[in-house]
Amino acid sequence: MSDEMRVCLLAEESMAAWQRTALRRAVEETNATVECVIVNRSPGRTRAEQLRRAVELREWTAVTALLALERRVAGDIPESESYALDEIPLLDEAERIECVPTVVDGWKYELPQDVVAKAARSADVGVLFGFGFITGPILNAFDNGILSFHHGDLREYRGQPMGFWEYLNDEDEAGVTLQRLTETLDGGEIICLDRIDISDQRRWKGVKSRLLAASEDTLAEGIRRIQDDSFTPQKPATTGDLYTIPRGKPVAQFVGKTLSRSLVGR
Repeated sequence: MSDEMRVCLLAEESMAAWQRTALRRAVEETNATVECVIVNRSPGRTRAEQLRRAVELREWTAVTALLALERRVAGDIPESESYALDEIPLLDEAERIECVPTVVDGWKYELPQDVVAKAARSADVGVLFGFGFITGPILNAFDNGILSFHHGDLREYRGQPMGFWEYLNDEDEAGVTLQRLTETLDGGEIICLDRIDISDQRRWKGVKSRLLAASEDTLAEGIRRIQDDSFTPQKPATTGDLYTIPRGKPVAQFVGKTLSRSLVGR
């Protein structure tokens, strides 16, 4: 085993259950240690911005209402359960670095230079579990870059929402990608890529659950790979279409598909 792999975690004030499990397995199964955590303290959208966003995505309210009803009836997927950072013991000894990023181009986030410099001294690799799309010097701050999950095969499906378009398009498989970030949205170097069978999942909820569960071992494997001198990350020759929050016809198709499967018990 090579020297210790020092990790800088970039996170929100809480983590999903699958993220907690992925990080724990990486620490238990490799020589990784979490040395510091950059915590996103961005104030988020103003009320006016939230209202404008709601108007822009008004068709999506039908989907969110349907999903809320499903959660009340059947509960949420366990992989998405949230844990405050203070509830995660393996982060107890890690240095906390508070950060208010700068918004670039209306949707990208750039971290302050003092935060970048401090993190670079503490870690060999970054792991992104928050902040959204980051840009700027932080991408090159660590010897091994920043690792980030994309729940999709970025050669086919980029963007969001996770697993939605694969579900809508009746795909038999969906991807889980661990990428080394670049300035290209969902277009980084591929460290790990797993193809996951979703053919038996009759709800979008099931697709998401399958993808998140499949992610729990991926970070450990990714850390092992970047320490292997013979490993070369894959640079995709082409990347898939960039999807976004659906509007119009795709929303109607999703609602109809979900309701029809509910009615027939599939």
